[in-house]
Amino acid sequence: MDEDAPASSGGPSPYLLDLVMVGRQMRGEELHRLNVEQLQELEKSLESGLGSVLKIKSKKILDEIDGLERKVSRMTRTEEMQPRPDSEIVYEEGGQSSESVTNASYPRPPLDNDDSSDTSLRLG
Repeated sequence: MDEDAPASSGGPSPYLLDLVMVGRQMRGEELHRLNVEQLQELEKSLESGLGSVLKIKSKKILDEIDGLERKVSRMTRTEEMQPRPDSEIVYEEGGQSSESVTNASYPRPPLDNDDSSDTSLRLG
């Protein structure tokens, strides 16, 4: 039987207990039991693991930035392809707005400013 493999007895195996102890030591607990050599091995292990974590984290951040940049680029291209809404006023070279040019091209009927109207305003 492999000595690193879990035992099939009723209680926790020595392998499991050892894994629990290593986990505690990696979290900075139970360090007082270790000698200097064991502490140095733990330090190397933690540095190696931290280096891997930093590499993976950096790659994920860069991938996320790339994805966001692609999304912004797609959104910009989509906005450029869409027509401008009528409510947007764009000023042409002659100083006239596109709205005033549109109004001159399609005049609205004049407002009824007739004083002969029955509608009156009373201030009271």
